[in-house]
Amino acid sequence: MSVPVILRRRLRPAYQAVLLQGLPPAFSFTRASAANYFNASGALQSASSNAPRFDYDPVSGAARGLLMEGQSTNVIRNSALAGASVGAPGSMPTNMAKSAPAGVTHSVAGTGTEYGMPYIDVRFQGAPGATGQCYLSFEFASSIAAAQNDIWTLSAYVRLAGGTLANISSLSVSMNEFNSSLAYVTGGSNACAPTSTLKRYALTRTLSNVSTAFLQPLINFTVTSGQAIDVTFRFYQPQLEKSALMTSAIVTAGSAATRAADICTMPVSALGYNGASGAIILKGSMQYAGTSGTPWLLSMDDGTSGNRFGLHAAMGSPPRMYGMLKSGGSTVFDTSFGSISAEAAETDVKWGMGFAPGSFLSSRNGQSGASGASFASPAVTTLNLGGGDAAWNGWIKQFDFYNIPLTQAQLNARTI
Repeated sequence: MSVPVILRRRLRPAYQAVLLQGLPPAFSFTRASAANYFNASGALQSASSNAPRFDYDPVSGAARGLLMEGQSTNVIRNSALAGASVGAPGSMPTNMAKSAPAGVTHSVAGTGTEYGMPYIDVRFQGAPGATGQCYLSFEFASSIAAAQNDIWTLSAYVRLAGGTLANISSLSVSMNEFNSSLAYVTGGSNACAPTSTLKRYALTRTLSNVSTAFLQPLINFTVTSGQAIDVTFRFYQPQLEKSALMTSAIVTAGSAATRAADICTMPVSALGYNGASGAIILKGSMQYAGTSGTPWLLSMDDGTSGNRFGLHAAMGSPPRMYGMLKSGGSTVFDTSFGSISAEAAETDVKWGMGFAPGSFLSSRNGQSGASGASFASPAVTTLNLGGGDAAWNGWIKQFDFYNIPLTQAQLNARTI
């Protein structure tokens, strides 16, 4: 049965933004530094300060949407990989090193630029005389000061440039902890399995040893005595951030570098918000699910965290999406809408939140979520998209606002 014209008109959003190429005029965007993103050709580019970034997947070319991130610093001093020279063994980029057991030669097989990022090819070849570790370190053991309970995230783009992973085991992105005498005390790793396709691998780690004084980021793997290997890895843009989240590429060329936070706001008056009821529809995804933090996808607030409502994630195992309402500094509800494993895997998801005096509803990808009977809108003035107490750290493709209540069925229909 067809839907009456008058009903279709009533259910059109009062405000709609498709965030693939530009921001509508009602939005205000600021960022106090340049920042990087991938363009439609898959090349890493720099956006000037106060310029929003509309990011693309560097491999598929698919549009990801508006990239929103918090401030972060890359402490690896030479992510641009300057100083390398080809040869056997060749010279590694400044501040970096490689090693392998006897019987395995390690060489710098090539350098260049791909996907707009400088790269280095490192080849490991031969039959080891003893079982041991091959590694590539992105800083020296004494370079990065650290302490117990620090949370760090290491990432790097990697792909196979030649050979195979035959006879290689425990290939990992790793962090090693050292004491003040530079003795190894403990470490952690996250397995990776590079192919010929570019992929970013990451590890988030809470440093665990009471005597930890330094941290070393590296990629390493195990070889077995007498079992020959021949593999060439292509590495790009190593990054180490003192955070539970991995963020977009922060290019360094001799010293640590910081990217400022993205801030995207609009007055709620531009939405036609009536101060009491409405519905929010959002489409997007996350870059990375860290181990802690509460990144906000959308917040409607009065410029403080004491009067607000919206959608935020809570990182953990598993990460989950929440609807929150605070009024007068007190939390009225903070209700889970469900796991966000797909979003954290860079998969687009649609969320919906409907609200009216005495009730709220939620939806995810066409399925009903949590609901309740405790909504009463605080006085709010500003919509923060991808911001709030903590930035979303991901992409937003679509934002719709309805200034009338929606039923659960209507909300579900708009998140398919």
